[in-house]
Formats: sequence, structure tokens, C-alpha cells
Amino acid sequence: MKNIAAAHSRLLLTGLAALLATAPAALAQYSFTLIADSTNPAFSSFGLSPSINSTGMVAFHARFDSQNDGIYTGAGGPTTAIALSGEAFSYLGKPSINDASTVGFWAQLNGGGNGIYTSAGGATTAIAVNGIFGSNPTINASGKVAFQGNFNAGSNGVFTGTGGTTTTLATANGGHPFTGHQ
Repeated sequence: MKNIAAAHSRLLLTGLAALLATAPAALAQYSFTLIADSTNPAFSSFGLSPSINSTGMVAFHARFDSQNDGIYTGAGGPTTAIALSGEAFSYLGKPSINDASTVGFWAQLNGGGNGIYTSAGGATTAIAVNGIFGSNPTINASGKVAFQGNFNAGSNGVFTGTGGTTTTLATANGGHPFTGHQ
């Protein structure tokens, strides 16, 4: 019995030694790409969740001084400003980027209210404005943005749009299966 137990122990130790000897070779190799950091004088801090598309382009929210923020894109080289606070916007929310590098985002307007917008670094397209919208819109491959919005009457819904008419997908009191859920 002692010989069988000793043989099992030797076999277990041999197997464990073989596993440990090959473990470092089996470790995955990782590489990291610096998109932006606060040592660059253009950015003082970062906030909200970044978004990445399948080409490696990252959309992110950053402050560039104590009063102003922006949404930018980058893939390890120069960054592109998508939207900046100051002229039209007083604050910018979490970005979402698609594979065409179009970014969907929420923005608080300088004149009051807020809206959902898209941009690829040039012109900004208004998707929905003058409402109370959730700050986490998402954008799909075709540029359609999905977002949550509240109505003045206190109910809310889920909508999509591309810059023209918005489509209502569900409302809290419109007879949809999600009625009553927030």
C-alpha cells in the first residue's frame, strides 16, 4: 500500500513539476497602446468610460482645463477633437464609437437642456434635442443611435435616430411589454 501511495505521490509531483515548467511559456503576451495621458498638456484628467471599435479607434472623454472638457478619438497617434465644451455645449457625456469612427454622445447645452449628437470630428449632427436624455447613448455600424429619454409628463422611453425623425422603441406607459420599468 505504501508503494502505491508513494508511486501516486511521485506521479503527482512529476505532473505538477511538468506543468509548472511549461507555465511561463503558456502565459499570454499583452501589449498596450497609449491613446492619451495627462502628461500631455492638452489633457488634465479623464472621465467616463472610453469606447473602442473593431479597428482599434478609441473614443474618450477628457478635461483639458479646470472648466472645459471634450470628447476625442485616437488610436495611438495624434488625437482628434470630436466635440468641445464652450461654444454650444457646457458638458459632454460618455462617448460611443462605431467602426466608421462616428461617435455618439450626450451633451448638456449652454442655453439649457441637453441632447444626443454624433460627429466624426467635423460637423456635429443633432439626433434629439430639447429633452431630458440619458447620458449613455450607443451607436451602431450604420450610424443609428439608441438612447433613453424622459418626457415632461414623467414617463420615459427608448428611442433611435440618425438625425431626422426619431423612432420610439418602447415607452413606460405606451402598452409596450416593458411598461412600468425604468
